[in-house]
Amino acid sequence: MTTSTTSEYIYRDTNGDPSYKVIVDRSDPKEKRVLQAQCKNDGWIYNMDGVHLIPYRLREALQSVEESRPLFVVEGEKDVESLVRHGCTATTNTGGATKWKDVYSEMLYGGTFVLVGDNDKPGRDHIKQVARSLAEFANPKSLKVIDLCVLMPTLPLKGDITDFLELGGSIDSLLAAVEAATEWNTGAERKLVYPAIDLNQLPFPIAEIVAEEIEPQDQLTVLLSCLVALGSVLDNIFTVVGGRRFYPNFNLMIVGPPATGKGLANVGRDLVRDVHRSRVDESKQLFALYEAEVAALSNRKQKNILLPPKPPTLALFAAGNSTGPVILDLLASNKSLLIHESEADVSATLLRSDYFDLSGVIRQCWSHEHVSYARVKLDNNIDIRTPKLSMCLSGTPGQVVPFFRQSENGLVSRFTFHVLTSRSSFRNPWDNSQWKSATVGLRFASVTRRVNEVQSAMMDGIEILFTEAQRERLYSDLQSVDLLLEDEGDYMTATMRRSSVLIARIASILTVMRSVAHNTADLACNPKRDSLGGMVGCSLIVDDRDCETAAAIAKYSLDTAQHLQSYLPRDSPQLSGREHPNTLQWYEALPSRFERSEAVSIGEEYGMSGRTIDRLLSKSGLFERTTVGQYSKRARGELAT
Repeated sequence: MTTSTTSEYIYRDTNGDPSYKVIVDRSDPKEKRVLQAQCKNDGWIYNMDGVHLIPYRLREALQSVEESRPLFVVEGEKDVESLVRHGCTATTNTGGATKWKDVYSEMLYGGTFVLVGDNDKPGRDHIKQVARSLAEFANPKSLKVIDLCVLMPTLPLKGDITDFLELGGSIDSLLAAVEAATEWNTGAERKLVYPAIDLNQLPFPIAEIVAEEIEPQDQLTVLLSCLVALGSVLDNIFTVVGGRRFYPNFNLMIVGPPATGKGLANVGRDLVRDVHRSRVDESKQLFALYEAEVAALSNRKQKNILLPPKPPTLALFAAGNSTGPVILDLLASNKSLLIHESEADVSATLLRSDYFDLSGVIRQCWSHEHVSYARVKLDNNIDIRTPKLSMCLSGTPGQVVPFFRQSENGLVSRFTFHVLTSRSSFRNPWDNSQWKSATVGLRFASVTRRVNEVQSAMMDGIEILFTEAQRERLYSDLQSVDLLLEDEGDYMTATMRRSSVLIARIASILTVMRSVAHNTADLACNPKRDSLGGMVGCSLIVDDRDCETAAAIAKYSLDTAQHLQSYLPRDSPQLSGREHPNTLQWYEALPSRFERSEAVSIGEEYGMSGRTIDRLLSKSGLFERTTVGQYSKRARGELAT
């Protein structure tokens, strides 16, 4: 190293003799300059003609392979040296991102690898390339990928392992993450397919709102955010699932890098903003009456006057950074509540609080379980018989862990996820015609007011019913998915078995909106008994179109839940070596009747081995073997969930 801004990195062969070196000049803050020179006759020649490239610190890397110690593969010699200073063994390649060669993988055959990339697209692409090469040519004993943003959500763009360590990240936290990480899937990259939803089949005004977006990714963002928002105000609508009443409140998290369109979720909040304002106005009126009554009593100048109780705080929206007791107060005062935050880590602080952890309340609210809370100092007991909470959060992949912390704590399975994978198109900020969704609250406020009128009129509730044919089809599909995911552990089993509730909730919202918007519901029907024997105002039958839409979203939610489990550490480090993240997509891609060779060929597209395919084909609940080598699906050819 000649100056503080210039670094030299010498590549040595297996004997430890210098082969070539890389000189990095960082004197220009805008652009670093890289030179290469080969060693000849104990001197340096500044060209690379005829040089065989090798991994950096090759001798140490080969020794770690021989001793089955973890070998970190990073992007750049500087990062290798940073890890070496902390007692780790690491290597990299010459030339930067995506320049890893398969011959390097062959040199390191049988190693235990940990891949750590830079926080940018080239860094992620590099890690994918290295992982695929090692999986194919190195026969790794272990292959894990660590996302630094999970360990440090504040890591700057283009940040690397050196930045992580210099900004306060500890080597112990890195090693703990390696220990908890799952094995990298050696097959194809996970394929997320957005559900094919016919916008023409959606009810008004949802169809009109969603249609204003062009990209399927953005359409789904708007659709899901609208469903969460509408579900938060339909507080008298319910369905019976598993012998229990479920209202249409559900939780959504939209996950994506910056500039992928997470902000479109605000459309849903705008759709129900008038509901929030009406509640706040009513709350102000009640408080004004309360203050007037207190003033009147105070003027009497009498001792021991019993003051009237304070009126409840009415609102629909609750700030995600509210304290736990504030959330509980609002839940107790309102029929329903909506937490809508554009940065998930804002709400994450509430889940990490030492004096109040809201994660348990969120789990209870998901199933409307009785919530109680006592504050001794304030002599205040909160008792909520049927809590109704909806959440719409969005954030980067790095904000997933701070919120959920681990995959097996029960909170993950109570969320629906939407994963954004591409950048949203840049819109002209001065062309108002491109921002129609910004006025959604104004244009469709009459619809939400109509929904409120229905809720006020039907105090006994409206039961949403599935037809017998719908129930049988949904059960068949969910049963198939349950078999497909039986090797995935409790994490996916819990998510899958809660899919029926998600289907019921989304179908309820769509059915009510279809009925209310077109005035097709007999809202003056006589009271009747619901499926559980209680009294209900009236009932509505789920439209087949709404059933299909709800099932498609639930299936997508399962896909994204599998995708996101790679971000989260688990309570138990043991993982089934047989699990594969593309099982559902493979099953869906199969025709109703097929041969084994066709199933294997389709499986190869999803990175699934022939052994995995044969194991799945042996499940009698999924397939029936018709003749030698030929199979048919027991469930229908196209999965709904």
